[in-house]
Amino acid sequence: METSNLTRKIANSQTLLHVRVKTRAPCNSVTGLANGFLCVSTTSVPENNKANKCIINLLSDFMSIPKTSICIHNGHSVRDKVFLIDAEITDDFILQKLKVKNDNGR
Repeated sequence: METSNLTRKIANSQTLLHVRVKTRAPCNSVTGLANGFLCVSTTSVPENNKANKCIINLLSDFMSIPKTSICIHNGHSVRDKVFLIDAEITDDFILQKLKVKNDNGR
């Protein structure tokens, strides 16, 4: 799995996370990694910030951090987004979460 540039630590225990979003998907899910992005699918439409809100909820559940700790840093209206996370998140942390998710069959 390609993880280069998936996360980048910045000042004050914050992390930038690169996410590729697929809207109008059959289900809401973190689906894996591709080309340095965490791939996330949502059933929401990309209108009136609905998909962005859904993705923040998915990321919050996936990483077990509060929704208030996640915001869009760049890419509000495009599928490739950069999220600002108020926590120290590493590529290894994301890989471990994906492994647990896949082992549990979700």
